[in-house]
Amino acid sequence: FPSHDSGKYDYSGYDWLINYGFGDRITTPKNVINSVQSVRTCINKVETFEAFKRAGVDTVEYCTDHRDIPKKWEWVAVRNNINGRKGEGLSYFEQGKEPIIYGRLYTEYFYHEKEYRVVVFKDKVVGIYLKEEVDGTWNLTLQPKRGFEKMSEQCVNAAKSIGIDYTGGIS
Repeated sequence: FPSHDSGKYDYSGYDWLINYGFGDRITTPKNVINSVQSVRTCINKVETFEAFKRAGVDTVEYCTDHRDIPKKWEWVAVRNNINGRKGEGLSYFEQGKEPIIYGRLYTEYFYHEKEYRVVVFKDKVVGIYLKEEVDGTWNLTLQPKRGFEKMSEQCVNAAKSIGIDYTGGIS
């Protein structure tokens, strides 16, 4: 990455930058995809869930106090920090059978056989991929758009709700 002595990344000589986590450490190029604020909202899971709720995007239930975990949640995903990405700091426990794991954010965990990555760019789905592990390696296999209309609509609405121009969320 181009940088200078201030500890910031200097992209002022570039035409485009996809910002996905640089925060305030960038010297802005001519065009930035994903504002600093939209990335902050995306990283802060509570802000993300609240934005989804306001936009009517389907998502998991969550709470920030272990005393508010609904009894109906069979499995609970616990995040040590409300800021996170790539599943960092996640733990899981089966409610009623294991002691509570304390954290900053609790979400209902649900079993799923398949995982899809839906890539949204400028309010359009540009790719849908099946994510699966094969021989210890994660593979992404391009899927047809047909049959994923509801999922695609939800992912576009999710990206819009947090103001992100480019994302590859999991559904």
